[in-house]
Amino acid sequence: MLLPGQFVRVRFKGTVKTGAILVPQRAVQQGARGSIVFVVGNEDKVEMREIQATSWQGNQWIVEQGLHVGDRIIVEGLHKIAPGAPVKPVPLPAPAATTVPTAAKLQPERAS
Repeated sequence: MLLPGQFVRVRFKGTVKTGAILVPQRAVQQGARGSIVFVVGNEDKVEMREIQATSWQGNQWIVEQGLHVGDRIIVEGLHKIAPGAPVKPVPLPAPAATTVPTAAKLQPERAS
């Protein structure tokens, strides 16, 4: 029994999500219908995806729905893109010990 003036130290163990997809917070935007990310789709063209980002770990969101392992996420140059725009993706190194879709640094495609 804990009486007034006494204290205890308590440690809570958090949940562990196996196979969670982590996305850098800077890649997640807020749209009219919730959280969105831009991905590099077929033929290296930009696609917009609605996601369900439920919580975060460090500087990354935990994504429950809307992405799959291997999706290429655009994390830089978001102000330069629009759905359907051609891009030239450049891979970024993935953080150690996490399951992360391949992140892509955006470089605008130059007209020939």
